[in-house]
Amino acid sequence: MIQRHTGYTIMIISLIVPLLLTACGPATSRQQPAEPLPAGVVDTMRYKKDAPYTFCFSNASASNSWRLSMVEHVRYEVRHHSEIAIYREADAKDDPATQISDIQRLLSEGCDVLLVSPAKLDELKPSIDTAMAQVPVILIDRTVTGENYVSYVSANNCTIGQL
Repeated sequence: MIQRHTGYTIMIISLIVPLLLTACGPATSRQQPAEPLPAGVVDTMRYKKDAPYTFCFSNASASNSWRLSMVEHVRYEVRHHSEIAIYREADAKDDPATQISDIQRLLSEGCDVLLVSPAKLDELKPSIDTAMAQVPVILIDRTVTGENYVSYVSANNCTIGQL
């Protein structure tokens, strides 16, 4: 059997693992960057801590085969990173109110990083803003209004089509 990986898998790992391994390293006094950060770059030093990590994923839904594949790729990568000790996942079934509640619940249960695929762009912004005050937030597939998140992971539809 040939195992296929979409661009999402590579992008998720290329963003999450370095964040967890560097920005979430040993907790020390807050360090200031030597130089100002370039536009669009987020200082993640405040999230720095030692492994093991709790990884949370708030998904808009797994309502079609493409979205289900995305969820399975996230799960696959989590299983292959021993530094992630706890994985929590929520499926809002395309309901923004449910996703807002899911994000609040995930944060209350404890997360070191929150991956979010928002159900609705504008409606999820306040929840993303609240989450960013606590943990690094990485948006996947869909973004929100504004720029209050660590990173946005998109996909190359041409590559996905070829796969």
